Amino acid sequence: MTKPRLFDATDAHIIGTWKNVFFARVTGPTTVEVQSRLGEHLRQLVAQHPEGCVYMLLIAKNAPLPDGRVRDTIGKLLRSFTPEQLLGLSINVGGEGFWGGAARSVLTGIFLAARLEYPMKVFGTPSDATTWLATVGGQAGGWTGPELLAALDALDTEAAAARSEDSTG
Repeated sequence: MTKPRLFDATDAHIIGTWKNVFFARVTGPTTVEVQSRLGEHLRQLVAQHPEGCVYMLLIAKNAPLPDGRVRDTIGKLLRSFTPEQLLGLSINVGGEGFWGGAARSVLTGIFLAARLEYPMKVFGTPSDATTWLATVGGQAGGWTGPELLAALDALDTEAAAARSEDSTG
């Protein structure tokens, strides 16, 4: 398997890529600066893949909601891509039961209001998200849902190792 590429790993986020897939995992507060860096990496990936890319956004259960400036930055970024450039966006929101369902409903509403031109879907598990992303972007990138899930696991492992190195040395 092709190794994912890790761009940034902090206590608040992980940013990386694999083939034509862009990953962002949000675990803490985000800023306009972080979203701007994320946007630069996403634009670079799109430029490298004329066949189109997919974006897998994973939001941890306890991640705080971004403030208005950050939400505006995210909206502008996501609206800047065409359906040919971004084949799909999956949003995975951690959490079970009422809280998880309510959070997913709110996010679905927010992203629907953004009026994105490409497919977007909110999920409760990474496995469900990777299965769906494979249907919208896997053929263009030459991968399957299980391969995408394995790449996500590899990226998380690399990010954990990078954060461990930063804290020890």
